[in-house]
Amino acid sequence: MRENIEILINSGITAHTVAVDAGLPRNTVYRIFSGKTEIGNVKFSTIEKLNEYYLDTIGNIEDIIMEIESGKVELTTTDPDFLKIDYDGSPSSEWIAHGIEGHEGLEVFFSEHDFVQEVRQKIYDGETDELEIEEMVYNEYADRFNYDKIVAYRVDGGKINWVQNE
Repeated sequence: MRENIEILINSGITAHTVAVDAGLPRNTVYRIFSGKTEIGNVKFSTIEKLNEYYLDTIGNIEDIIMEIESGKVELTTTDPDFLKIDYDGSPSSEWIAHGIEGHEGLEVFFSEHDFVQEVRQKIYDGETDELEIEEMVYNEYADRFNYDKIVAYRVDGGKINWVQNE
């Protein structure tokens, strides 16, 4: 349970959200999340509730990802502004975020296709311009983004957690 709670603390989900959703006092959860109270000194009943919250949210993320990638779960909302992630020393890559039917507060991210990233590298290197991407992408989402693999997820607007695809 300790490992689950440590993952929950580092997930980016706020102490306030966890407290409200898990039915725990906000001050208690805040003290745990901020490190003012060590996990080993927390009442077992609180640990159980935090662990249950973890299992209901983050703990089953791998199963949800597999269900999405196999088509068993439907994607919902699309972030029309995408999400730009800039890596040091390389061109920017763009990601698209979707909600998941039946999993409120969970977003999954998909990256651009390899061929789009190759053109983006050419733009970065000064070999071409944005027009090349526009010319090769007819359908803004389906042609541009690889919906076969989820690259990251985020719970309740917290930090983005990257998925290690094999």
